[in-house]
Amino acid sequence: MKIPSWWQTEVSILESDLNIGIQKSFKVIHITDTHLTFTDEETCKEIFEMVNLRRRMFSKNIENLKIAKELAKKYNAPIVHTGDIIDFVTKENLDYARQYIRENQVIFAVGNHEFLYNFSAVQSTEKHKLSIFKTIENELSIPLNFSSRIINGVNFVALDNGFYQFNAQQLMELKKEVEKGFPIVLCMHNPLYEESFFEYKYNLWGERCAALVGVPKDKLKLYSKVDAEMQKPNTATMDFIEHIETEKQIKAVFCGHTHVDYQSVLTCGIRQIATGINTIRVITIR
Repeated sequence: MKIPSWWQTEVSILESDLNIGIQKSFKVIHITDTHLTFTDEETCKEIFEMVNLRRRMFSKNIENLKIAKELAKKYNAPIVHTGDIIDFVTKENLDYARQYIRENQVIFAVGNHEFLYNFSAVQSTEKHKLSIFKTIENELSIPLNFSSRIINGVNFVALDNGFYQFNAQQLMELKKEVEKGFPIVLCMHNPLYEESFFEYKYNLWGERCAALVGVPKDKLKLYSKVDAEMQKPNTATMDFIEHIETEKQIKAVFCGHTHVDYQSVLTCGIRQIATGINTIRVITIR
């Protein structure tokens, strides 16, 4: 395994505008996929064998988190972190993540790496995640399946889709948030399917998969068998996406996971902003 040729190695600060029709504009700091790589005496052998490479890949993770904190202070802005704040589960990683989230009052949407003790295929499944979900939730001291926070008249809803699925409880909770009457920004780890994003990511990743949620069956046929099985949307996931596409109060999606900066518009007209590796995005919401 080696660092991909397209990997962004230097830290960049991007500025984006999101017009959702609010009266007074404000800024949000979006960061994602920082992949902390602290180890301890309980770290498994497989992680130790890969940790040097992983640390080279994510060598700017602490710097990224510090810059996000500085920008949040400068602009009096909330930080949104859309998952994979850690690369694998260790006490040191979880302690650092918990402290950062708490001290900076981060709006946090959990990723997939928050549940990985190693990088085996067995651990990269929804079943494995569910088996340790409460443990990780307790370690981070925040709700991971679904949470919401209203800031300056905008409702930021953070939810788990780190293994490419939504669930029925999330849909029920989202409908309750809609009743509050505020414009909603969804914060999630994995981006939703959009055709141009699919083509870009599928080609970038060597025609293996695109790592998006809700990929149509005809596109899944292009995937490897393992990736197709993992990323095939279940009924609850498609129900959730259908609701997103028809709910006028949902104005945007903030996401990560793919390690690239990409902005697109879903077929329903919702703006999707994916932030990449080593990018801190300053989003002005108007």
